[in-house]
Formats: sequence, structure tokens, C-alpha cells
Amino acid sequence: PIVIVEVLSELTEGYDRGQKFLHYRSIPSLREYVLVSQRQMLVEHFARQQSGQWVLTTYSGPEDIVVFPVPESGTPGLRIAPRGRRSDFAVTLLISCPTARGRCST
Repeated sequence: PIVIVEVLSELTEGYDRGQKFLHYRSIPSLREYVLVSQRQMLVEHFARQQSGQWVLTTYSGPEDIVVFPVPESGTPGLRIAPRGRRSDFAVTLLISCPTARGRCST
């Protein structure tokens, strides 16, 4: 995999951030690891640099878009959008894919 997106749950959040991420970092092809909170408007995006170092960027604002610059898969990303109440939000996975005419978006 190039990108892994995890939706955090209360039961597995510690494992997802710790042991699981440690395991994922050993996958040579993995470039992006994204954690999506269920409890608050928060997306944490870990990106592997050419040096092998992982850099964290957090997104917590309405309409924030997390972009994964992965040429092989177009330009997918996540959009955080509020839904009515302040504590209610949706995270939408945006995917671009190559087509005969160039690209398609889903």
C-alpha cells in the first residue's frame, strides 16, 4: 500500500498510534499514514520524507483538505466538513484516478 487511512476507535486508538504504526513504518511502499478521529474534528497525516523521517501535519478546521501527493494514484485526499452541529462532522475520501481522457474524481 501507498496510503493507509485508519478511523480511530476508543478501544484501538493506542494500538493504532503505537504498535500498528511501528509495523506500518516497515512497509517500504508506504508513504502516507492518516488517522481520523471519531470524537473530534481531527485528521492526523503522517508523511514519509525521502530521508525516511515521518512528518506529522494535523487538520482540524472545517473544509480542510489533506492532499496525498502520490503520482501513481492521481491526487487523492480527505476533506473534513461540518454537518449541522459543531460536534458533528464528516470526513470524505477524495480519489483521483487516471482515465483515457486524463483523470476522474470520485
